Amino acid sequence: MSSIERVENYEAKKLGICLARTKKEIKDYRKKKKLDEGWSNRKSDEMFIKEVKDEIRQSIISSINQRGLIEYSVEKVGDELHVTGEIKVYIKKSEYAGSYR
Repeated sequence: MSSIERVENYEAKKLGICLARTKKEIKDYRKKKKLDEGWSNRKSDEMFIKEVKDEIRQSIISSINQRGLIEYSVEKVGDELHVTGEIKVYIKKSEYAGSYR
């Protein structure tokens, strides 16, 4: 990730997803973990949030892969094999982009 550059006069846009869980789902999860693992409600809530975060991460990664936004290149250098992955990021070009240099 060392080749990421800052682009002047642009700001990052966040793109993501939101997964909602009902009160019943949370309550059922707490009950199951209390019976199966002996966890407190606090511990159950922490692990529930971790699992939902993992699910969101996987959804985002799948979405990036499905849209073909990651490009890979493979190059043999001597006895080594160098595999590079780059994510494509699209930013809107400004008509004034070159005039600030």
